[in-house]
Amino acid sequence: MFTVQWSQLQRGSEMRELLGKTGAEHQASVMYQTFGHLDAKPGEKHKGHFVFINGQHGDLSVVHSEFSSFDEGPGYFSDRADFIWELVKDGGLCSKVGIYRFEGEYSLPKRRNGKRFSGSVTCLQSF
Repeated sequence: MFTVQWSQLQRGSEMRELLGKTGAEHQASVMYQTFGHLDAKPGEKHKGHFVFINGQHGDLSVVHSEFSSFDEGPGYFSDRADFIWELVKDGGLCSKVGIYRFEGEYSLPKRRNGKRFSGSVTCLQSF
């Protein structure tokens, strides 16, 4: 008969959690090493827009993005996801189910906590 002690299960769970974190960090590192050259350069401003959907089940999806002066690398994707979340959470400007358009500028600030997106957000369709 095979018996497993609780402490062994707990250690296994801790190990899976640690490996999951390590795997995610490795994945982010590989993504940046592979596609990081596509990111905007610090201090440069880029005009453009993107359209996203806030779905009824909390799903957020970008359906179109166009910033023609840089290639929208992984840093931009991460910044955009954070920006959209700020618009949606806690009854924010885009918290209702709908289709929204951001029009403005994206920049990668030289300081860590600088503003990355400036412009306007318009609700194209609400449901």
